[in-house]
Amino acid sequence: MDYILYFSLAVIFLYIGSSYASGNKVSNLQCPSILKIPINTLHGRTVNLDDFVLNGNASFIPSRVVRLNVSTVNKLLQVKISALNENGTLNPCTFLIYTSAEVCFKETLSDVSNAVQQCSEKSGSISCLYTCRNGYVFYGGDIRRTTNCSGMNAWNPSPYPESCLKYEKQVYFAIFDVTYNIGGTLAAGCLDTFIKLLSESNVTISNKIDALCSLLSPGNFMIDSFFSTSLNFKITTTFRGRFNGLSSDKRRNTCIDLFASSFDQSAVLPASSVQCSDNIQAKVTVDTMSNFEVGNRCSHNTVLVTTILGDLCVPCPAGQYSNGSMCMSCKNGFYQDEADQNNCKRCEPNSVSRADRKSCVCKYQCV
Repeated sequence: MDYILYFSLAVIFLYIGSSYASGNKVSNLQCPSILKIPINTLHGRTVNLDDFVLNGNASFIPSRVVRLNVSTVNKLLQVKISALNENGTLNPCTFLIYTSAEVCFKETLSDVSNAVQQCSEKSGSISCLYTCRNGYVFYGGDIRRTTNCSGMNAWNPSPYPESCLKYEKQVYFAIFDVTYNIGGTLAAGCLDTFIKLLSESNVTISNKIDALCSLLSPGNFMIDSFFSTSLNFKITTTFRGRFNGLSSDKRRNTCIDLFASSFDQSAVLPASSVQCSDNIQAKVTVDTMSNFEVGNRCSHNTVLVTTILGDLCVPCPAGQYSNGSMCMSCKNGFYQDEADQNNCKRCEPNSVSRADRKSCVCKYQCV
């Protein structure tokens, strides 16, 4: 998770009463709640924490120096300090250091996958152009995007540019229902075995459809998925398949029409009988074929976008998830740092979703 990070220093700065210096122990250790330190170069600056902590004569062991640079910009550094009080017990305090930028740093931009970055600088302003590689587009359909900074490392439209997504062309789908009679036996007791038979027969069913339409040359038909339910003495299965290869939509429409009106429905019959519960062997026949839907569509978990290359199918980008038909933004308290996902991840405690929903940021202090 790409948090606005809180780093806990590996060592605790330990204030020792300055018996080594003046013989007086520290009575009150006063720390700021947060230090905002600006930088204006890649190398940043070195900060002496002794300048910001009110403690009288005290020494740091082993160090009181912190290095802030471009790698710490917009991130919070958590510092823990302890001091010996008048009673000889440790008096702790904790504060945060925030590194802000007074100039533009392209190094703070998030990585953009599957794209080439080209940045140019003029009079302190920086413009970065991202061009998608071949076979990829941005979610909105464009192949080039720009983000700009004119000062204070404020990037417009965002310091978190989207990554490019691999696209695919629409494919010609066919969806249809087949209802099977299960020989006078309650179908619920046969469903599991029947689904197994269908899984083993997918290639055979596809080949039979190909044979039926061989003179049309519509391309090879392939079943992608199916879903079966039982009711009384029948099982209904919804098949979803596609045509592969090059052919016209007209030929494929004709093939499906021919298949739908065929008197020989054995093409979709996985077996003549099925083993049911209580060791009953039930006869299987095709009752009906119905609800045919055909046409060019995007495959599962991709959505159609209009690009300069035409209408293409892309997965949902990071920050969103697919609900099966469209991309939805993650809700507050959730994020998604990967593309092509069906759900979002929950943010850690004490954190909230970043605006782009690609990550989470700490509300106050992450533990």
